[in-house]
Order: sequence, then structure tokens, then C-alpha cells
Amino acid sequence: MLANTFAKYYYVNQTRGFEKWREVMEFERHKEATMRKTLNHWRKHMFYYVKSSLKTWMLNADIAERKGQLKHEEMVFEEAGQARSFQNEQYSNASSSLLRQMD
Repeated sequence: MLANTFAKYYYVNQTRGFEKWREVMEFERHKEATMRKTLNHWRKHMFYYVKSSLKTWMLNADIAERKGQLKHEEMVFEEAGQARSFQNEQYSNASSSLLRQMD
């Protein structure tokens, strides 16, 4: 009877140990699957985040470049306007001096 008690105790503990091991392994698989899903989610959204930030950076660079081009064109127009006013001033001075000479 004592042997039966020890055998029963041994098998119950072995069975419980096996069940506990199986629960731990199922939990580990579940944990790995959850971590894998989480990491894939992060990778995907980090990719979108980086893509969006690079797109924004490119747009800002394009805007800055266009602003630079507009400033350059504005300077060119300003210089052309100054040159034209200088030419008009010279023309008016020359025409007024010619008119004075003719009188």
C-alpha cells in the first residue's frame, strides 16, 4: 500500500509537472507571437513615420529652394528696374540738354 501511495504521489506530481510545463510552453509561444506581432506593427508604423518625415523634409527643402529662386528673380527684376530708371534718367537729361542747346 505504501508503494501505491508513493507511485500515486509520483505520477500525480509528474502529471502536474507535465501539465505545468505544457502551460508554460503555450504561454511562451503566445508571448513570442504577441511580441512578433507588436514588433511587426512597430516596424510598419515606424516605416510610415520615417517615410512621412522624409517626405516632409523633401517638401520643406523644395519650398526653401523655390523661395530662394523667387528672391533671386526679385533681385533680378529690381536690378532691371534700377537700370531702366537710370536709363530713363539719362535719356531725360540728354533730351533736356538737347532741348536747351536747340533754344
